[in-house]
Formats: sequence, C-alpha cells, structure tokens
Amino acid sequence: MKLRKITQKEFDTLTVNECGIKECPSGDYSEINLFAEKCSFGEWCSFAKECSFAEKCSFAKGCSFGEWCSFAEKCSFGERCSFAERCSFAERCSFAEECSFAEECSFAKRCSFAERCSFAEECSFEDRESKVLQPYFIRINNIGSRIDGCIIFNFEDGIYVRSGCWFGSEKDFIEKVKEVHKGNKHEKEYLLAIELARVTFGK
Repeated sequence: MKLRKITQKEFDTLTVNECGIKECPSGDYSEINLFAEKCSFGEWCSFAKECSFAEKCSFAKGCSFGEWCSFAEKCSFGERCSFAERCSFAERCSFAEECSFAEECSFAKRCSFAERCSFAEECSFEDRESKVLQPYFIRINNIGSRIDGCIIFNFEDGIYVRSGCWFGSEKDFIEKVKEVHKGNKHEKEYLLAIELARVTFGK
C-alpha cells in the first residue's frame, strides 16, 4: 500500500481538536523528524529513522517506524506496529497485540505489552516494568457526557482508565469523575464501569 507523503507545511497546519490533540491522517511522515506532544496518527502510518516524538502521542494499528526513533512518556500503540533497530521508549508507553521490535530496542519502567508482542535478542528493559494481565482490558461504550466509550486496563500495578483524552489510574479517575459529575447519572455510569472492571479482572 502506497502512503501519501505528508509535507512539513501540511503537518504544521493539521487540526487540533478540543482535547488539544493534533489529528494526523494515515500517510508517509518520513520528511518530518520532530513531532510535538499529543499527536494522534491514523492506521498504517510510516516514519523515517531518527524520528523524535513528544509525550502522549498515540498511534493506530500497523504503524511502522525506522531505526533510532525515540518516544517520550505515555505514547500508545495499536495492533501490529513494527519498530526497527534501536528505537527507545520512555516510561509508561503501552503496546497492543502483535507489535514487533527489532534488535536493541530499549524500554523504560512501566511500559506495558499485550499478547503476542515479539522481541528480538538484545532488547533491554528497566527493572519493574508493569505488565498487562489477563484479561488485559475491557471497553464500555455509550456512557458519560459525550455518549462515548471508556477503556479500562488491567495492569500489574493496578487498574488504569482511558476516557476521551484523559488517561490515569483508577484512583485518579474516580476523583475526577466525582469532581466533574458529582450527583448526576454520568457519575453513576463511570463508577459502575469501574465496578464491572474489578469483577472482570478479579480485583
């Protein structure tokens, strides 16, 4: 599949949504080496070697990355992303099923991996990385003030929640819900979602 090349000028003018996230379509980003924080990329994007991504970038399935790409904290990757040699990842990056990593990729603490991720020899991990447990997440749709879904993850160090542009621990999520939706039906929906997750994960 041939991807449309995205120029620097086009990238600079891409829309930023209400959550402050730059929405990036599928395409070839090989001419761009530096990406600002909170970029969201469509599926099947490709990136040149020596890319640098700021924190909280998210990538859909099938993205491919050249060697020496570096990723800041809390980047998230969809299914079947592939990474060439010597890519490096900061803390709390998360990877969906069947991501593949070439030699000498390095991962900081608390990176999490779903099933069937594959790692070449000489990949390195800092101590105490947080692993995703089974079942590793549930998604609950059509709840909350946006009538949207939230994804609740089963990490080794606790439950985490992705809701819209928000991501954080179970404790922080409950505090935020009670602050924003105190006394209304959305508070009940979100708290019941957490209860369902606890039952599903056996916590």
